[in-house]
Amino acid sequence: MAKRKPSPEQLAAVKELAKQWGKLIARNAYGSDGPTLDTDFDEMEQIAAAATAGLVEGTLEHLTQQHAQRLPGELPCPTCQKLCGVERRPRQVVARGATVTLQEPVAHGNACRRDFSPQRPHLRLDSHGYRPSVLAKVVLVGATLPSFELAARALRLLADVSISGRHVGRLTEAIGSELVVERDRQAEARRTRKLAACVPNPPSVVAVEVDGGRYQRRAEGLGCGARDPHWREDKVACLVTLSSSTREVDPQPEPRACFLDRRHVRDTTQCPRGEQSQSADEGTPSVSESKPEGGGSRATSRWWTSSTYWVTCGKRRAWSLVARRNSGLVTRSGRAVAGRVACRRC
Repeated sequence: MAKRKPSPEQLAAVKELAKQWGKLIARNAYGSDGPTLDTDFDEMEQIAAAATAGLVEGTLEHLTQQHAQRLPGELPCPTCQKLCGVERRPRQVVARGATVTLQEPVAHGNACRRDFSPQRPHLRLDSHGYRPSVLAKVVLVGATLPSFELAARALRLLADVSISGRHVGRLTEAIGSELVVERDRQAEARRTRKLAACVPNPPSVVAVEVDGGRYQRRAEGLGCGARDPHWREDKVACLVTLSSSTREVDPQPEPRACFLDRRHVRDTTQCPRGEQSQSADEGTPSVSESKPEGGGSRATSRWWTSSTYWVTCGKRRAWSLVARRNSGLVTRSGRAVAGRVACRRC
């Protein structure tokens, strides 16, 4: 069943209705003439806070009672699956602005000897007695501040939640244990590749490329000139995704010209060994060294050679640069950019 949330128009109408009730409360508290001149704003705020707490209690108690009436008289036990009778028990829940006493339906399983509340899963409540937003505040303050007693004082002062430091500690440790179990479960699911993707369209193939380099920088705030020059290391990461489609005809039946050149394949798959090792293969003819019909040597021009490089500047900004071998920006080994290139953003 789809959840129905109140629209902004409905909330605005409820707020306007409560505003009209506020006039009746003010008239009931101070009469038709209103407060005297010695009444300060704090006293007026106490009247409004009491009215707000009463309105919250009455509204939530009535709504939860109507909600519980939709449950059947007998429900199966979650453990033994046997039908159990349902009875009403009072239970206090700390809500936003008030503490509400709910008449909670509770069933008792005689076979497994345990009580369970069929209404709590629908209301998204647990056994702690706090609504989810209040419980999140308690756990956050308890995990952030240096002591649980200080966390309890902060909750009483800032969130109007009356709670002891020992109770803050129990809730923080209990929720922390649940989070540790959930973290380990997700880690194991990810290790076994059973964890569902958190993105709407996960790619089929992903590659992460990480590299680092060295650059010189100067000290900041010392005026013009290269003050205190020193070396630093920059780190660049690139996330690459691959998507492909199935075709009936091979889009590339023949290998590309770059893969038919032995020197290029050697430079790509092996580390450069210097000019001596490069000249040793000069006598070995290459497949692509045959002259084309238009004249000239295709191996000399290397018209197909283009590569993408990551370039960084002094401000550790990185961008990609596509360079061709015959443009003078790429060295003979095809692995570095020669000279200086102006930063596109500086």
